[in-house]
Order: sequence, then structure tokens, then C-alpha cells
Amino acid sequence: MATGRKQKPRTLKVLQGTFRKDRANEAAPEPSAVVANAPAFLSGRALVWFGVLCAKLSPLGLASETFEETLGLLAARLAEIEELERFIRENGRSYTTTTAQGDVMCRPYPEVAMLNEARRHAQSLAAEFGLTPASIGRVGRQQKGQSDENPWGAFGG
Repeated sequence: MATGRKQKPRTLKVLQGTFRKDRANEAAPEPSAVVANAPAFLSGRALVWFGVLCAKLSPLGLASETFEETLGLLAARLAEIEELERFIRENGRSYTTTTAQGDVMCRPYPEVAMLNEARRHAQSLAAEFGLTPASIGRVGRQQKGQSDENPWGAFGG
């Protein structure tokens, strides 16, 4: 099992201006420049969320077709969160039931646990694209004239 910090994708390093050729894996594939299309498994609100995510990530170059399945998963989770929150708003977080002994007991709806899991997963996926306050610092817009070359390369740096 891998330990330590997750490696940043090359695209994020280039955008952030921290890419170094001497540390790069030359065999690593480059993400496609083609904008993602919605995966076939999306429908309804998830398609709307997919469009919102692509609009936010396009200026950063992260709405690539290379990542369309991951974007689709995030869009599906966000649509699921909306649906589960609607259920909880309409029905509450818990219900009462009678036990076999005749006692009344309060239980949480299964949708409460499902919502919590969907939120955790969506937050994790959003962080992969720099869409959380803690992860936004990993992503920056590539500045005009910024190149992938190491300015210290001539000095053996």
C-alpha cells in the first residue's frame, strides 16, 4: 500500500508553475485537450451537474475527456446529494417504529447514512480537481508566456 502524499498530476504542476522536467515521468500519458462529453451513465440532474463542472474546470484545462468518467462520477454524486437532501427535507432525518416488545423507538432513515457517504465521496472527487478550499491552492491558471522549461537548467538545477 502506498504511503505519503498523493502525487500531483502533471497538468496541475504545469498550471501551478512547479513542473520540472528533471522530475517528470517521460512515459506518463498527457491528458487529452478535447473537452469531456457526458458519460452515458448520466441522466437528469447529473447531466446538469456535469455541465456545471465542465464550465468551472475548462478555464483550468481540467475538463478533459481523459477525466470524463471521474467528472461523471462527481456529477452523479452531486445529483444524488440533491435527491437525498430533498428526501430528508420532506421526511425528516428519523422515523418512529414499534419494537417487538411494544416499545416505541426512533431510528434514522437509511437515506441519512447514504447522504453522508455521498457527501464524503463527492468531497474527495472534488478535491481531485481542486474544487475545495483546501485543494484550490494546488491548481492555478497557467500564465501567459509561462513555459515548461526549468529556468535553472543551464546551471544544472
